[in-house]
Amino acid sequence: MKKIPIQFLNKATNFLSKGGASYKRRNIKPPKIGLALSSGGARGLAHIGIMDVLEQHGIQVHAVSGSSMGAYIGAHICTGKNAQQMLEIASRVRDKNRLWELADPVIPPIRGFFKGDKMANFLRESIGDPDFEDLIHPLYAVTFDLDTQEKLVINTGNVAHAVHASCSIPGIVLPVDWNGHRCSDGGVVDPVPVSVLKEQSDVDIIIAVTLLPTLEDIRAGRTSPEEPEDRTLKSKMLRTFNRNTNLFANGNTVDTLRRSVRAAQSQIAHLSCEAADIVMKPDAYNLPWHSFDAMDEIVEAGRVSAREVLPELQAAIDRFITNQHLPTHH
Repeated sequence: MKKIPIQFLNKATNFLSKGGASYKRRNIKPPKIGLALSSGGARGLAHIGIMDVLEQHGIQVHAVSGSSMGAYIGAHICTGKNAQQMLEIASRVRDKNRLWELADPVIPPIRGFFKGDKMANFLRESIGDPDFEDLIHPLYAVTFDLDTQEKLVINTGNVAHAVHASCSIPGIVLPVDWNGHRCSDGGVVDPVPVSVLKEQSDVDIIIAVTLLPTLEDIRAGRTSPEEPEDRTLKSKMLRTFNRNTNLFANGNTVDTLRRSVRAAQSQIAHLSCEAADIVMKPDAYNLPWHSFDAMDEIVEAGRVSAREVLPELQAAIDRFITNQHLPTHH
């Protein structure tokens, strides 16, 4: 893990946090920063750690695009919540029992295993009830139209409803209706929506945050290993029973679906990140997607990844400012 020299951090803090007034005095236009936040389940809590570091250094975010968990965190950013407020909200589901309270099984599970109504209620309680027009920053929530097989970018209507559409795990949670579209998890089609910011926003610098492993990460064994097995006889018997009865168990239907989707997502995410100006990769691959109880570790991984690219971000800001003062040739 790279350490950032304290001299640089001090310089960056002074430059960025005091830059607003300085920009105005020198008639300099500060760059508009856009965040493309990836899907990733509980690993998405790393987005909060990244925001914490950006806030500490006075780096303001102008627009956010997000898929699934990225859309959820993006909604909080764009309603004006700071990192501490987001941490307080996230702490509500760090207990796995609380997470299961959001489950509302479908019987029989023909179109999905869970209705998603309880999750929709949680999102409304957590985000509030604003429309996109009420947000202080532009937000682009990415979802997937199951019928047309196309990406949908939502930036009108109710924010919590759009986030619900972006977070609906395919095959697990019932599709969410949005203006006649049957929507599913946006991470399936665009897990790190850099292109959305490029096409629909006016940002100058795009920071991509990916929580998906590359093929190299997978081959190197750096991706969410399953929890270590207890080798006692009792545990072996429970695992055998679980494999034969639980569709969600390792190697069974839902696990196979999840792994297949993740393999495709990893390649799409890699290509998306190549189009960004800055890429942050929080090291949370060793944690399962549902590990909300590891919130502190995941958030810290986000902080570390943000600190590591501060010099690169500073250079991008410097280039933007310098380019404003280059002579124009006619």
